[in-house]
Amino acid sequence: SGNSNECGSDIYWQQKADKDPSMYQQRAGMEPLVREKSALAKSTGDTTTLIIPVVFHIIHVYGPEDISKADVLAQLNTINLDYEKANADSIYVRHVFKSRMASIQLKFELARLDPKGNCTDGVEHIYSAKTYNAGDNVKSLSLWDPNKYLNIWVVSSIQSMGTGGTI
Repeated sequence: SGNSNECGSDIYWQQKADKDPSMYQQRAGMEPLVREKSALAKSTGDTTTLIIPVVFHIIHVYGPEDISKADVLAQLNTINLDYEKANADSIYVRHVFKSRMASIQLKFELARLDPKGNCTDGVEHIYSAKTYNAGDNVKSLSLWDPNKYLNIWVVSSIQSMGTGGTI
């Protein structure tokens, strides 16, 4: 901590992992799987794309944090470009990650079915003051099975994790 180049998510992950050491094993187990998939795709010419269903939980009080579906779609496009290693700003990737950059046949799409099997557009707007200084507390408002969906929460501000400043 104290490094001005540290991302708030790095600090948050470290705090969570210190409380749950199995997170280190999970992370360590993922990297070889990604390398294996990448190597297998190169050797076999497999271009199969894995689709990740995404749900945006927009926690708001009718302020600027109550983003539109167009904003959600624009962000989803950016995420997909990042994972294809096709984003123009990839030259700004943090040095520690540059050697790991790759296009790994992932595509993020808004979920089409909710956890109960009902049709959805993958965007939830939830009115709550928890949008301010948010942390894990917003997950109690809405969380879809993280083994089946990528959950993204949009909030007005995030707890600073003791680093000071605004995130």
